[in-house]
Amino acid sequence: MQKIRSFSKDYPLAAVLLLVFSLSAMALLLRPSEELSILDGIQWNHGSQLAQYAKVQDGAVRYEAYGTEEKPIDFSSGQDVLKYHVPHLKYGVYHLSVEYHTSYNTSDGAADNMGSDSAGRDTTICNFALSGGSGGYMADTAYLYDYKSLHVLPVWVTSLSGADNITLDCNFTGSGACEIKSATIKEYQPWKIGFLLLEALGFALVCLWNYKLGKAPLQKKLGWAFAVFMVLFASYPALAGAAQAYSGHDYPFHLGRIASIANELSYGNFPVLYQSDVGFGFGYIAQLLYGNIFLYVPAAVYLLGMPLAGAYNMFVILVNMVNYAVSWFSFRGFFRENKYAHLGSALYLLAAYRFTNIYVRCAVGEYLAMAFLPLAVYGICKIIYAEGHAGFRDTIPFVLGVTGIVESHILSTELAAIFAGFFCLMHIKAVKKQFGALLKALLAVLSLNAFFMVPFWDTYQARLVIKYGTSLDLSDTGTYFPQLFSLFLTASGDSNAGTAGELPLTVGAPLVLGLLLFFLVCICKKGEGFSPEEQRGHRRAAECFLFSAASLWLSTVYFPWGEIANKDHPVLAVFTSMQFVWRYLSFATVFLVILTVYAVKKLGEHGEGWFQVRRLGSKLSALLLASGIFTIGAFFTDYINVAPLEHTLSWAANVHSDPLYYPTGMDFNRLYDTSVYCDPASAATVRKEGTAGANEKIFSVERVRENCIVTFPVAYYSFLTVYDEGKKEYLPTLPGYNQQLAVALEPGYAG
Repeated sequence: MQKIRSFSKDYPLAAVLLLVFSLSAMALLLRPSEELSILDGIQWNHGSQLAQYAKVQDGAVRYEAYGTEEKPIDFSSGQDVLKYHVPHLKYGVYHLSVEYHTSYNTSDGAADNMGSDSAGRDTTICNFALSGGSGGYMADTAYLYDYKSLHVLPVWVTSLSGADNITLDCNFTGSGACEIKSATIKEYQPWKIGFLLLEALGFALVCLWNYKLGKAPLQKKLGWAFAVFMVLFASYPALAGAAQAYSGHDYPFHLGRIASIANELSYGNFPVLYQSDVGFGFGYIAQLLYGNIFLYVPAAVYLLGMPLAGAYNMFVILVNMVNYAVSWFSFRGFFRENKYAHLGSALYLLAAYRFTNIYVRCAVGEYLAMAFLPLAVYGICKIIYAEGHAGFRDTIPFVLGVTGIVESHILSTELAAIFAGFFCLMHIKAVKKQFGALLKALLAVLSLNAFFMVPFWDTYQARLVIKYGTSLDLSDTGTYFPQLFSLFLTASGDSNAGTAGELPLTVGAPLVLGLLLFFLVCICKKGEGFSPEEQRGHRRAAECFLFSAASLWLSTVYFPWGEIANKDHPVLAVFTSMQFVWRYLSFATVFLVILTVYAVKKLGEHGEGWFQVRRLGSKLSALLLASGIFTIGAFFTDYINVAPLEHTLSWAANVHSDPLYYPTGMDFNRLYDTSVYCDPASAATVRKEGTAGANEKIFSVERVRENCIVTFPVAYYSFLTVYDEGKKEYLPTLPGYNQQLAVALEPGYAG
């Protein structure tokens, strides 16, 4: 008790916040959870024509409707066949869980008579939707897809007073059969943990400022305030809210990756290597070809109750924070002064190409990799430029930087390896001297990333739509000099040949100005001699200029991409596998920021002697920062007017995919086909039973009359298995119809 009094006296604000947190935790965790059984209180809408095709049997709702030419069914009147009036829901997150079994009439005769509102293979025969009420809640529609037997839909009650008078409508919209076995609404308890964690984080930041940073020197407080302002400014579009996010080119794909991680974790699958909900249950393996360790963060935020768009927005803000922190550490190592560390971090954070990746392209892998590029560059310089033999501690920045790139974006890893190889060739003597440290660093990188690299390499060897056996002609994806050195950037565009309608592919005003400042240093340094240490530093800056120039050249149409195209050489194939040559702008950005900060530092040190200008470094820093803020501010003004604002709450079914990473030869447009194929057609009777456990798909074979190949509605990947539950053994698999998972069965088989 004495310790509590002492703590309250010494830290009164912390004590008050701790009390508030304790009371809110008790109020939330002790709040009773209510579970509503929908089928027990369901009401029939007998005014709907489709109500005649539905009935209650054995505690379940059964619907069966098949139209023919003689008796067509008007499915447009299938809305609101069943209703459930939801009682008062308190503030919080709830789950609508529906256990069901559905099948469509896929015969040619019936399909011709379904009508425009009927279910097809890419739609659903039944869905649940919330309507009415006084507002204060958010939810998508629960579509009962054929490939699943359990659908869980989050419902957010956002009003502190709760939500009333909500109606849950059960809609039947097509030809086929559907059995709803159970339907419940239950409070989702993990949202309380998420709320308390967010509250604890806010209170911790208040205490940190009040008891630590509030008493720090003014310079340190200003540095923290500057960093917070820059991160928030760079994250401006991500402040759109919890239910919507500004969408770019790859937003659906990467949001699907986050949703897949969350879904698979909820099924009990860890680590997440396979995406079972993609493409109407056809499955997908993008998680094996992209490092996804960082995406567990937004997936966890989503699982803790945040809508999916909000989880993505929080992730963007977090990446900007990490970008600033990593850059600060790296530039602090390069230039040894906090003010230059902040300048470099701000310039890199506001780099034009980084904003193209984050907001226009939504290229999650690439902008994640960019966050770690400065650390990787600083790390290899720290080893190569070491005076004596570098120890293992000296290799840690390089190991962490490269690991961050590997776990973010494999193409950026390839490009980083190319630049690191040329850098080592330029310093071959230093490489020999530091060979032991470099070897330890390489082994550490391989060890830390083996959990991703081994499955990646195994998957890459498969016959998928990713491999490049020869070098490619990427000249159409190159940029032009007027694009590269444009001072401002547009807020939209695509990957086009030429410049009309092209993506904003520029290094931006601050780095163009920084390049000019570096040239100014090169001219003026001859007028006043540098010390030997400064001469050595300038030679290293000159190397950085060469790498920046090479990066810019490689990103343009002026590099002879066409001349090396179609060369069957593994090195050239890797060299040209980056898909778009403007990806080299990531590296150009890092090198140009280093050059810019170097130039400001030298002009600040020698400016008064060269130009008779006092505090030239501070004035140039202010000019560069102002130009960066103005450039990005103008970009934001345009961006929020042209970028679509996607309202994305959840993604529990039919997660988005891409034509890449499917088996070679598969028709991507046939992913809607959930039928089981048998060759020959009359050789066996196969029926879909549903899903169970960790999202296993279950099929029953009643009888096999002759040798046949049975193909399931699942994309063929060699690591997928088919298990006979009766014989307790795995059946050999093979690619069947449309490169889908198949097994060969013999006469007499059943199971």
